[in-house]
Amino acid sequence: MWRISQRVRWTSADPSVQAFDLTHTGLLTGIDGITQGIGLDIQTFAALRYKHEWEQGQQEDDEKLVLSGNVFYKLTPNLTGTLTVNPDFSNTPLDQRRINTTRFQLFFPETRDFFLQDASAFEFGGRPFQVDPNGAAFFSRNIGLVNGLAVPIKVGGKLSGTIGDWNIGGFTALAGGLEGEDSQVLSVARVSHPILESSKIGFVFTNGDPTGETENTVAGADFQYHTSHFLGDKQFEVDAGYLRSVSSQNGSDNEYLLSVAYPNEPWSWSIDAREVGDDFTPALGFVNRTGIRDGVIGAQYIKRVDDPWLQWYMIGTQHRATASLSNDLQSYSGVVYVGAQNNAGDQLFVNLVHNQEVVPSSFGIGGTAVVTAGTHRWNNVDMNFNTSLKRPWSLNGSVSCCDFYNGHAVQVNLGLTWRPDETWEIIPAMSVAFIDLPTGSVSIYVPDLSVNVNFSPDMTIQSELQYDNLSQSFNASFRYRWEYDPGSELFVALGENSLITDQLFKPHYASQTTQASVRIGHTFRY
Repeated sequence: MWRISQRVRWTSADPSVQAFDLTHTGLLTGIDGITQGIGLDIQTFAALRYKHEWEQGQQEDDEKLVLSGNVFYKLTPNLTGTLTVNPDFSNTPLDQRRINTTRFQLFFPETRDFFLQDASAFEFGGRPFQVDPNGAAFFSRNIGLVNGLAVPIKVGGKLSGTIGDWNIGGFTALAGGLEGEDSQVLSVARVSHPILESSKIGFVFTNGDPTGETENTVAGADFQYHTSHFLGDKQFEVDAGYLRSVSSQNGSDNEYLLSVAYPNEPWSWSIDAREVGDDFTPALGFVNRTGIRDGVIGAQYIKRVDDPWLQWYMIGTQHRATASLSNDLQSYSGVVYVGAQNNAGDQLFVNLVHNQEVVPSSFGIGGTAVVTAGTHRWNNVDMNFNTSLKRPWSLNGSVSCCDFYNGHAVQVNLGLTWRPDETWEIIPAMSVAFIDLPTGSVSIYVPDLSVNVNFSPDMTIQSELQYDNLSQSFNASFRYRWEYDPGSELFVALGENSLITDQLFKPHYASQTTQASVRIGHTFRY
């Protein structure tokens, strides 16, 4: 009930329980007279695709008709088998551009519908990977994407659901590799079994390297202990995991995970720890920092008040330290924060942050700004805010100031969501960073605009425009979807990639690639 800033829960009114905690699901009864036939859905698609490369010397336009499809079959009411042939991801939104001021790779979440479906069946490790995805055994973006470039998935099969008391998630795909490499068979299997009141044990196994350059296998086990009766009626969680990778290039190595959390009100606290070996290499997973011991500890107090204006306030602290395997400190971040929400649903947080970073070698941020090797310490004041979703408009943003490594920086992120009526949704956003270091400076601008038009639940237009001044790259995406008959769909996608430069007396706009796709699909249900 966004209009009065309320969220209605069906099964758990305890505010210390996250709304998405599936250990507190309800049981729906009294539904009968529903039939699903034999449980077979067959989706068929035909897409006409066009691609034009504008650079000089490129080959002729690429025009082709692509046939694809998915088959979903209910092996049992709780177990679904899926077969996909040449899946079409043209309806996938653009990745959000972000400013990276670190020397580590950023994590971008999965956005393709096919992999988001039943994604929970492949989740491993519990809380540690919710805090930080570094070292995850499986990351579905590695299937169909290699080093950021799309490669075809020729055929794939998925199994998800439950068999008896076992939760099952399995996927195997034949996907293209890097240029010059043969197609690769990529596989993942995840099983878990509930124990005690609301806990589980599980195992995960992955095999294959999307690049085709190595042979790679990862196997591991986890234990997730959750109880709502700790000290009487309190929540208590322990998540532990172990992973081992075996690579033809890097040999074998391990990762260890442990998390203990007390997520209650008014007091909550958590301790998270992990160790990632130097040669831990999950080719189908995500890793951006190896050879570390990482620890996070935090505590929070929240007070809900009966006040005409204020709904709750909180104060907390969190400290994170990362060291090498020989226990030499590499990174430290400590924050003390206060936050509050009013009865309208508006939130404001203020954070006092201390950072320490040991930089082994210089790295560039952009422009002439270079972070030099050595030990850097700095303090920041951060502010984050977001307004209630009950209004036709909502704002969100953050401001960080003023020190940065051995220089100064101001970073600002602002976003507006405007819903003038039930049809239109307009979302402009801007991220900027002004960085001044002894080695040089850089100003970074990342504007973004999304416009969604919902003519009806069956007809929508989604558009996105993105740009950043470092790469001078501009991307535009327009997607039209019309379900003109139940199970029948018309989809049209247009995409443009170009460069927008600031060169005087020269063309400022230079198209790189233009793409278009028209797809017709139909679902047969039996």
